[in-house]
Amino acid sequence: DAEDYFDALRDAVDGGVLQKPGSVYVASDGDQSAAIDEEQEDWWDGEPPRFVTLKRYRNQHGAHTSSTLMALPHSAKVQLSKVPERERARNFRKMLREAIEDIYILSKCDYFIGTASSHFTSLATYLRVGKDEGPPTRSIFLDTPGLVSGAYCPGLFHGTINGTSRLPHPHERHEIMHRRFLDRLHLQSDLVPPNVFHFDSKRAVYVVPEHTFDQEGIRWQNPKMSRMWEWTRTDPSTLKDGKALLDRIVQLVNDGATLDNFW
Repeated sequence: DAEDYFDALRDAVDGGVLQKPGSVYVASDGDQSAAIDEEQEDWWDGEPPRFVTLKRYRNQHGAHTSSTLMALPHSAKVQLSKVPERERARNFRKMLREAIEDIYILSKCDYFIGTASSHFTSLATYLRVGKDEGPPTRSIFLDTPGLVSGAYCPGLFHGTINGTSRLPHPHERHEIMHRRFLDRLHLQSDLVPPNVFHFDSKRAVYVVPEHTFDQEGIRWQNPKMSRMWEWTRTDPSTLKDGKALLDRIVQLVNDGATLDNFW
């Protein structure tokens, strides 16, 4: 809810973590007019910052979520498929353009408050990392504890099996990410600190241990050492047989999915 983000902003200002902003840009899946009015009336001792929103096209599934069709549940996709194609295409282009505008605006803000498990937030955060000389220390992510523990997955790292689910054993999230990256067969020593991947709460990304990155880079340079090269190599004759090619694609997808589902 918008109130959670506004609470985090006030707490950061009261605690001296952030300076009181002159303006606050609110980018949201839904209309937050009521929450903004309440924030301005009830807080900030009568001197609230200027809350800025832009008029956005929204359906019931949310502006940002709907701009990425893959993020929608199957039932929502079925419902949207009933909308006339021309109208659906026009609305989608509008939502996509507005989502890109929001990401760009957020990337230019001095402070940022969001949830790092969101694809949308992650894109804005990565642009901020690229803009600043150092890591964007003026970012606050409401879901940091769950990301550090592994209960939740950072945006842009969601898997096909466990992408948005909360894991009952959070530490397994980091192991899942680690196993995905390793081309070689993993060792038990790969999955203990400091070797195992971990979430960087300032950059909102997974950190790959330096020596692991170097070792994997060497393997990928040499196809004869790479298991991935062996897995993805497809016999030329298969490419000429439609059914065989489809079976091969399904096999590759399933082989990848087992890495997600090892737990």
